[in-house]
Amino acid sequence: MKQLPIILLFFLINLKSQSIENDKVYITHGNDQGVNYPYGVSELIIKADSTFSWKSFNVDKNNWKKYYKGDNIISISGNVIKENDLYILKEMGCNSRGPNKWIVKITEEKIEFYINKKSELTKTRTEYKRIKVSG
Repeated sequence: MKQLPIILLFFLINLKSQSIENDKVYITHGNDQGVNYPYGVSELIIKADSTFSWKSFNVDKNNWKKYYKGDNIISISGNVIKENDLYILKEMGCNSRGPNKWIVKITEEKIEFYINKKSELTKTRTEYKRIKVSG
């Protein structure tokens, strides 16, 4: 019985490290990604706990792969809600018009964005590709 607290501690540490490993990081980059800057990178992390983190960075075009060292200019977080074959990314909190929502298709390789036009879903050109990160 004296070992129970130690076992619980190891279990909690293992559970926390597994959830971090299950987070999936997707990025997109290009001239149209920068805000008040000619080039930018957007990073979208889908977390194991059904939440997301979305960040945009202003970067130098020739050194974009080190985007995490750039200026983080936009940061959004929220919940990932499954709806049939698609997902809704719903921002936590809200702005003056209410919370932002995005319709997406999430696969192991990429995230595709959709818009609702006249009650019909249309795929946009926006696409994030999954990257491998060393932890």
